[in-house]
Amino acid sequence: MTSYNISESYNQVITVHSQNDSTFGAQERPNENYTEFQTDCSGENQYRLNPQGFRSDNDYHEILKNQEDYIVVYGCSHTEGIGVPLKNTWGEVLGRKLGLKVINYGLTSAAPEWGTYMYYYHNYILSDYGNNPKHNLFLKPPDRRLMITNGRIVSFFQDFNWSTTANDGSLTYNSLADNISHDVVKTVDTEKDYKENGNFPFDSYYGIGNRVVDAVCEKENLHMVDWKVLGEEYPKASDNMHFGKEWHADISDIFYKKIKELI
Repeated sequence: MTSYNISESYNQVITVHSQNDSTFGAQERPNENYTEFQTDCSGENQYRLNPQGFRSDNDYHEILKNQEDYIVVYGCSHTEGIGVPLKNTWGEVLGRKLGLKVINYGLTSAAPEWGTYMYYYHNYILSDYGNNPKHNLFLKPPDRRLMITNGRIVSFFQDFNWSTTANDGSLTYNSLADNISHDVVKTVDTEKDYKENGNFPFDSYYGIGNRVVDAVCEKENLHMVDWKVLGEEYPKASDNMHFGKEWHADISDIFYKKIKELI
């Protein structure tokens, strides 16, 4: 599980103040600079976080206030760019091709709903700035993730952490950090053994959430690309988990072609 402490205000860009990852611990975010970040402990990359707590050299408030031309990119760690230098992330590569500043709302472990959540939040604050992005670009994260938010804390759970049995109807969260199974609820569904049938407790939620994200992207004309589109035969990034700069370059090419088709 990865949680982020956030703040929202009527006329300000959302700020991510800190994160707490069940495996990788806690880190402050606004204006911080890390060489070891999330899964990347290689020390090869600088993770410069802007005043809003996102990985960027741009102050998003200044972009909007100064009426600069920009694009917005949404997604998870593939968009935040874990394991590669900032300049090689697909959003920055695309921004240079288009000659535009980049607002990157990518957060590691983010569920697909995070992108639509931030799309509507960003549009909400634009009523104060009147500076619309040239393009909204959504690299869709893996879909078996769960997002829970109360307006101050956003938490993302990944599917492989959950388990349940029909014996007692309990739902547990298996933490990778402390190797402990934490009881969550005691009445999941005593009629059905999810393990035996190959299903998980949130299957219906994932299905609905996925369709909602697809519908929003279509309705709002967001350029959406699924993170799986290129396959997984690419060289790995410095954390040996995410993809390297070649993958990011090819993702940016896909988005670039989508944009050019509409011009």
